[in-house]
Amino acid sequence: MSLARPHQAGALLVASLLLVLTAATGVHGACNATCKRDVARCVATQCAGVGRETCRRRCKPAAIRTLAYVVTECREDAAGMVVYHQALRIRRGDREPIPVVEFPPSEPVPDPGGLCRYYGDQRAGNNSVLWFPLQRLGVSPDGSGVVFEVNTEFSRVRPVSAEQQGMFFVRSDGGGLRSLGPASHAVSFHGVHPSPPIAFSPNGRRIAFTDLGKGPDGENAVQIAVLDLATGERTQVTHLPSNGGLHPDFSPVVTCCPKFVDDETVVFQTYADPDGSNPEHDLIDATVRIDGSRFTRLPTPVAGPGSHLVPSFEVGGRGTDLLRLELPGSPVKPYPGFNFPIVEVLVERGTNLTQLTNFHAADTFAGFLSAGRAFFLASADPVGENPYENCQMFSVNTLGRGLRQITHFNPGRPVDLPGCSAPGIGPPGCCIGNGYYRVIVEDPVTKAVVFNSSCDPFDANPFGDQLFAMRPDGSGLRQLTDAAGFTQNPDGSFRVELPGPFAYSAPLR
Repeated sequence: MSLARPHQAGALLVASLLLVLTAATGVHGACNATCKRDVARCVATQCAGVGRETCRRRCKPAAIRTLAYVVTECREDAAGMVVYHQALRIRRGDREPIPVVEFPPSEPVPDPGGLCRYYGDQRAGNNSVLWFPLQRLGVSPDGSGVVFEVNTEFSRVRPVSAEQQGMFFVRSDGGGLRSLGPASHAVSFHGVHPSPPIAFSPNGRRIAFTDLGKGPDGENAVQIAVLDLATGERTQVTHLPSNGGLHPDFSPVVTCCPKFVDDETVVFQTYADPDGSNPEHDLIDATVRIDGSRFTRLPTPVAGPGSHLVPSFEVGGRGTDLLRLELPGSPVKPYPGFNFPIVEVLVERGTNLTQLTNFHAADTFAGFLSAGRAFFLASADPVGENPYENCQMFSVNTLGRGLRQITHFNPGRPVDLPGCSAPGIGPPGCCIGNGYYRVIVEDPVTKAVVFNSSCDPFDANPFGDQLFAMRPDGSGLRQLTDAAGFTQNPDGSFRVELPGPFAYSAPLR
């Protein structure tokens, strides 16, 4: 059933439900101010037509561990002068977020290209990496530490000193800040799409990321690097050639998305042809040991005639994974000016493929597998609960049965373009996730699903992008950030404040 908003819920009803929720042992008596705020928002917007017990279960906040995120702010005055400001914040559970790195407001500067307004119009906080110095970041699996990068090599605004740049580590309580060495020379975004978070090894000792390094003929190319957090040793573990001939369907990726299969092995994606087995420059998955040995291309399952498998960056090559399948034909709702194909989600078990969706849409994105179910994003209306065809999260079992709509983010009006389009491309809808990678993660400990969205389920996000968490069944939904978004004043001045990129204490799967 769709979680419809109430018409004007009385303050007395909200207060009485809130009292029941915060007093209940199921919510726990230690519900602090942050927790109580999230409960109150949920009660006011998610409990129409349901009883107190159902409301209590629905509004018990999803438990989170460690979340790191960037907040980027720009202000333009009536004369067109802009001030920029960036900070890295860490939130642990229900504690208030703490700023661990902050670049103070810049001197006012002109903005002839309209960068600040464009950033606000896009409503996508992750896009800050296209212009600002805070770039890659990641959180250790146990939530105890955060790694981040400060890099102005590809930034357009807010230059910082050389001493302030590089890769850094900080404890999640804000202490123990230390340098890990120089910043990467590989861009942390592809086209207009931010890279996924920095990957930690399961034991939390190492991280993997992309950097420039020498290829087999001495040429510079994007490589996979591994850094030991204890010793500071940085190792180039691949020697890939430059991608001299791009695949005709080249997406915003060359070599990217390293993650750890185990403490000693990294899996990644590339369009390069490192061993002569990829002359067509298809997107392939490969593994390599952290000492640079045992480069292995992973086999690609065979799809049907006319279709094309697109490995998702969550793929781990461990026998059961989610993939995207490009199919011939025109999507039911195409993007004007783009020739995007039909894309469906399927599950791979060994050499067997099972198609899970049949929406004939261009904006169906693989998420993750959990407890025998596949989670994905789509703007279809397969169960009659998404009449405006906005971007929603769904789940289905790995046999393609038991389809459920998890979110009910209602924009209140029809969506003209695909609802999972990037913010700013397809209004008046809103999206979940952002960019090519659509980062949504499930906490392996608390089972909370963490994601960013430009939607406004609590009437608390009318102008921007925020971070959210919920349980896999959609209950416990809470808004984790309260950035101001885009706000404009009568004199023409305006302010933009958005969160992103973000990283969480859970590996991408």
